[in-house]
Amino acid sequence: MLRAQTVGADSLRESPAFTAVVSESTAAFVLPVSNRAEWVWSAEETPNNAPEYHWEIGVTNEGEAYQFGFWKFKHPSLEPTRGSLSDLIEAGQESLWQEKAGGGSSVVMSAGVRVTPIGQGRILVSIEGRENVARVFSSRPKEAMVVLASLGEQKIEQTIEIVYKDSVE
Repeated sequence: MLRAQTVGADSLRESPAFTAVVSESTAAFVLPVSNRAEWVWSAEETPNNAPEYHWEIGVTNEGEAYQFGFWKFKHPSLEPTRGSLSDLIEAGQESLWQEKAGGGSSVVMSAGVRVTPIGQGRILVSIEGRENVARVFSSRPKEAMVVLASLGEQKIEQTIEIVYKDSVE
């Protein structure tokens, strides 16, 4: 039986800093995640269709609320699995969600969201493409809310400052 190991939230808060840099064509957020040799998903203790991992960034732009990042839900037909951070990311979904006025949210298709392991317990969450970046950052929000929720760990919520890098013309 595969079970998740518990990791303390304090170790992530002390990890490399959260960073957020947005340019005209790229939004790049570096987030700390556990520095594990092996990750577990579709764990037996996770209820079917429940989220096991979600590493998301939330911003409000021109009155619209967005969340983007990585989500891994337990699919009922999948057996418990072990693998690398890259394997976990490949098994999940990289998405941009837009909140609806009456409640709920919907996925924005072809939004240029990418999640990439960059080593030493860090991931890069990015949005690529001018139109995609403008959709989420055109009003230049000053802050983003990061939520890191991982199987077997305490959830972390952290407000981070967004730095804007203007293009040189």
